[in-house]
Amino acid sequence: MKKILFILFAIIYTNIASAQTQVVKDLALLKSELDTIVKNGLPINAVTLSPDGNWTVIYGDMGYAFVKAPSATAKK
Repeated sequence: MKKILFILFAIIYTNIASAQTQVVKDLALLKSELDTIVKNGLPINAVTLSPDGNWTVIYGDMGYAFVKAPSATAKK
């Protein structure tokens, strides 16, 4: 749980520090995905946030979760 809160804080802080005014899309889903990943004992390798508020989480060896990734990214 601490790890999830830190990641969410880092995302929000980065946006504030860079003077961006964007909203993380479907924040409840992001939190749910991060909770599930942590409960399953998988490492979170990266959390990215696009300028339009969409996010991607890369975890474990080949796991991923995203909200509206660009089509080229989703195919890979």
